[in-house]
Amino acid sequence: MKRKPIIALAWLCLCLVFGAALMQGSGGLLWQMEPALAKLLLLEYRLPAAVMAVLAGASLALSGLFMQNVFRNPLAGPFVLGISSGASLGIALVVLAGAGLPFAFSGAPIKALAAIGGALLMLMLNVVVYGRLKSTVALLIFGILAGHFVSAIVESLQYMASGADIRNFLLWGMGNLQVAGWVPHFMIGLVLLASWYTGQRVHGAMDVYQLGDDYARSLGLNLNGYRKSLMWLTALMAGCVTAWCGPLSFVGLVVPHLARMLLGTALHRYLITGTALLGALFMLTAHLISLLPLSNTELPVNVICSILGAPLVMLLLLRNKNLLLE
Repeated sequence: MKRKPIIALAWLCLCLVFGAALMQGSGGLLWQMEPALAKLLLLEYRLPAAVMAVLAGASLALSGLFMQNVFRNPLAGPFVLGISSGASLGIALVVLAGAGLPFAFSGAPIKALAAIGGALLMLMLNVVVYGRLKSTVALLIFGILAGHFVSAIVESLQYMASGADIRNFLLWGMGNLQVAGWVPHFMIGLVLLASWYTGQRVHGAMDVYQLGDDYARSLGLNLNGYRKSLMWLTALMAGCVTAWCGPLSFVGLVVPHLARMLLGTALHRYLITGTALLGALFMLTAHLISLLPLSNTELPVNVICSILGAPLVMLLLLRNKNLLLE
């Protein structure tokens, strides 16, 4: 299977969906509006949201690919292993428990740091569990249990918080790509670029690592440093996206598998770019569907991610019955 035409087709689809996301929205079709209103909607709302969809989708998909490699687990992903839950806990501690703090201790930068810290904590716990049990199924069970544990803490914080803080947190949890200002876009884009570049530099090590610790070590790969590097990048990508956009589900789990199927390869030299591109397309498509051009409301983007992602996971399990045992 030729990979360059597939990549080119994915780029074309991304451009078409990006243009459609700019043209339609809850306010109606762009060309049917007054020029001044159309310009305001385009520059202040639709363009930032479409760009954020691209950055968030690519970041979550790439973080999923990194985790599937580090844990050698085909069902690893930020949402499944509790990474997004850890980031959510960090946000909850700032938004719900820290509501009375000054802005300097509860603003957007602190939220981002709290989300990254929570994501990194869950990643380290996953590494400890996998190192002790060496079991894919055990790791998945741990991720589910950790997610329930974190949810219980978050619900306790919600019970003790004020009504306005609870509403803000619930809206954040539904997913939101309408992020004010361009600073978050720049930060997520910078982390994504650094992660993509690092992945391209170590794509050979990623292939070797899949063959087992002993083989990778015999070829001179520093396993500890290698795992830490990918873990830090995963925490940064998942934490930043979760801080501003909410805990978006299924992107990191599904998209790497779609990239492997469409590109017909397991070589990370191709998968890194392909996964990031398809992740951007997946999230942008979910954003486009959520816009509902015939309505004045927008569905939460996380709802669309679940509607699109859950059936794809089911199809993956049906196609490969041994996926849980790999």
